[in-house]
Amino acid sequence: MVWTPDVNLEFNMEPATQMRLTDPEALRRCSLFAGLADEDLTQLIHESRVAEFTRGQLVFQRGHLANCIFLVLDGWLTVYRDTPTGERTVLLMCRKGETVAEAAALNFGRFPASAEAATDCLVLQIPSKSFTDIIRSDPDSALRVIGGLSARLHLLVGELEKLHVKGASQRVGCFLIDLLPDGVGDSASVQLPFDKSLVAARLAMTPESLSRALAKLKEVGVEATRGPDVHIGNVPSLRAHCAIE
Repeated sequence: MVWTPDVNLEFNMEPATQMRLTDPEALRRCSLFAGLADEDLTQLIHESRVAEFTRGQLVFQRGHLANCIFLVLDGWLTVYRDTPTGERTVLLMCRKGETVAEAAALNFGRFPASAEAATDCLVLQIPSKSFTDIIRSDPDSALRVIGGLSARLHLLVGELEKLHVKGASQRVGCFLIDLLPDGVGDSASVQLPFDKSLVAARLAMTPESLSRALAKLKEVGVEATRGPDVHIGNVPSLRAHCAIE
């Protein structure tokens, strides 16, 4: 099966197998597909395509037919809506291992928002029909997919809670903590994955508020540069700061 978009987007797209995406675990690590059998995951891989996007390139556009699910293999995507006044509202930033547009694609509807590459990225485009055919053929798989969607919803609710409950410096601190690798020690350095203006939008604040929040975090050992590099001198102190309600 060859997926054909309903809009002529220009990007480099190759079969998943040609991009060496042959391991079912690449899909199983995503909560949406975690409950599917190996043979179903292998089938999805063979019927999907890997697309390479450069920073700022359109991935999908609001109002177009949602005939596939997007799984980020590398990099970051920005999901956004443009207001009638021309302003952009960032709804979601999606990283490696996260899916986009699953609800619209499973309903064979249209994209309720647009997405573009926040960084250079690779995205697996999974035809919604291929996925729904698997679900229809196995009720147990359908139940496990519902569980995966519930887990994804739980994570999104947690993100919304951070935005509404925590202060600006805590939101920035939580974002930095999420960038830390597993098993990090008492200090570490991270790189912001995209522009600070996008970081601010992701955290529901202005760029000026982001600068003030980073300045406040100096009190707990965070040192930000003019570029993307941020040094966290005391990780336990930053975690404690972010836990304050």
